[in-house]
Amino acid sequence: MTQVFEYKGYFGSIEADTDENFLVGKLLFIKDVVSYQANDVRSLRVAFEAAVADYLSTCAELGEAPDTPCKGTFNVRLGPELHQAAALAATRNGMKLNEWVKVACESHLFAQKTGGRSPSEPSITLQASFEVVQENFGGLEQWQTSNSNQIMH
Repeated sequence: MTQVFEYKGYFGSIEADTDENFLVGKLLFIKDVVSYQANDVRSLRVAFEAAVADYLSTCAELGEAPDTPCKGTFNVRLGPELHQAAALAATRNGMKLNEWVKVACESHLFAQKTGGRSPSEPSITLQASFEVVQENFGGLEQWQTSNSNQIMH
C-alpha cells in the first residue's frame, strides 16, 4: 500500500528516487504542481508540511484561491458494458447512477475497513450493503458521518 502524508487538508506522495538516492513527493489531487524532497522519511514529512504552508502563503500573496483536493466530483471511465450494467443496477435499485456509484464506493471502502472483500457483483452486493449499514450503523448517513475522517487515513 502506498503511504500518503496529510496536512491542512492536503495529501502528499512518498516516493524514492533510486538513481539519486533520496525521497521525493508531490501534493496529490490538485492541478497545481507542488513538490518536495528529503533524505529520510521524517525530513520528507517536514518538507511536505513546509511545501503546503508555502503553497497556501504563495496563493494568498497572489490573491488566488488555492486548489482544493477532492472537490467531490470526478469523471469515471467504465467502458460501455460496465456503464450499462451499473446504470441497470442503479435503476433496479430505484437510484440515479451517480448515487449508485457513490454507494458502491462507500460499500467498497466499508468492506476494506472491516476486512471484507470488495463486491464482485455490485447490483447484488449493493442491496446487502444497504442492509448491513442500516442494521449496524443506523443508516448510510450516520455511517458516513462517523467514518468520514477514517476513510482517507
